[in-house]
Amino acid sequence: MSWNAEIVLKSGKVVAVADLVSINRISQSDSSVSKNTDFENFVLPSKGMLSFVGKNNIAWLEASDIEYLLLFRVN
Repeated sequence: MSWNAEIVLKSGKVVAVADLVSINRISQSDSSVSKNTDFENFVLPSKGMLSFVGKNNIAWLEASDIEYLLLFRVN
């Protein structure tokens, strides 16, 4: 089973990332990266830069631009 992400932005645009590998948060204070692979318990932060890393693509988004995030498993 793999995880997919559907990210709806406040602008109304939708970003899809298939076969998630990780969701990374980049610290604004020291540029360190926190890697998250526990998609079932992921909590969307209110601010900060996020990278949604898929098997074949990466989406870089500001957390404050995200209206909602849907993480779901696929067979």
